[in-house]
Formats: sequence, structure tokens, C-alpha cells
Amino acid sequence: ARDGFTPASAASAAKRYGASEFVIGEIVREGTRVHVAASLHRTDRAALLASAATDGPADELDEAVDRLVIALVAQRLVGPGHGLAHVAATSTSSLPALKAWLAGEENFGEHRYADAAADFQRASALDPTFAVAFFRLANAADLLGDATRADSAAARAVALGDRLPAAERELLAGWRDWRAGAVQAAEDRLTALV
Repeated sequence: ARDGFTPASAASAAKRYGASEFVIGEIVREGTRVHVAASLHRTDRAALLASAATDGPADELDEAVDRLVIALVAQRLVGPGHGLAHVAATSTSSLPALKAWLAGEENFGEHRYADAAADFQRASALDPTFAVAFFRLANAADLLGDATRADSAAARAVALGDRLPAAERELLAGWRDWRAGAVQAAEDRLTALV
């Protein structure tokens, strides 16, 4: 650790502020380039949860930091219950879009579907290639009874699905098939995922 700043000393400071997790990082400029690195730790044991690093032009520091944060979030959202969130974090390069998507997921989980739809709409506007945002917009619109919006968002999600892992592409296509009334095709696709 540089200048005596260690995960243990940072954990001590984080505990004083009631934080459950903390980040240690550094930014190093070398000529016209910048190297940004960070690690995410649990406060109670200073255990490493995620780490990432990126490089880029010094005049694009904000973009480098956004890439770094997305990488940390993607690593943090691994394991049971985080499948779609991990895919979302690894399929967008826009931190504002990811933040909007995460807000939408929170609202969706709390059955606030209108708020979730607005969040997913914002995420898809911030990153027009964000397939998972269109998929969740389709889900929320469906639950709100807005079939036109659900069908449109589902079609866009499938069209953008080439940026996703195979299982998620099949999930999107199965959901689209179900929306289109092709129940057997949807069942076949979704059963193959299990």
C-alpha cells in the first residue's frame, strides 16, 4: 500500500462511518495516459471482494473511472440471485445506464412497475445497445398492461442480444416468443435453459 494506507487502516476508517464496504484506489498519470486501479473490500474483515484496473488517455479520466466502477460492480454481482444483474453490468459501458438499470431492478423487486419501467426506459436511452434494459422494460411494461411497449422493447432486446451470453439470448427470445403467443416455442427455448 502506498504511503502506509492499507486495507486494514481503510477498514478502520470505514467502520467509523458505518460503511459495510469500502474502496481503495489509485490514479497514476504517465505522460498523456492514465492508469486507474481500485479494490473493493468488506469493512468487517478488510476482505477483498473485487478489484479492477484500466488505462486510457489522461483527458478521458471520467470514462476510465466509469469503466473501473462497472468492472467492480460486475465482480460484486456474481453468484446466486445476481445472474441478470451480472449480465447487465458486463453488457453496458455506460455507468449512468447501469445505475438507472439497478434502480429499475430495485423498483421492480418492490412491485413498483411504473417506476421500474421509467428507470429501464432511462437506462435504454442512456445506452441504446443495452439489451438487458430493453428486456426488463418489456417485463415491466407487460406487468403494467402496456402490450405495445412490451412487444417493442422485447423485439429490441432480442435484436441486441448478440452482445449477451447464449443463455440470456435464449431467455430473451423465449420471452419474446411467449409475448407473440408462440407458447410452444417459448416453452422449448426456456426448458432447454434449465
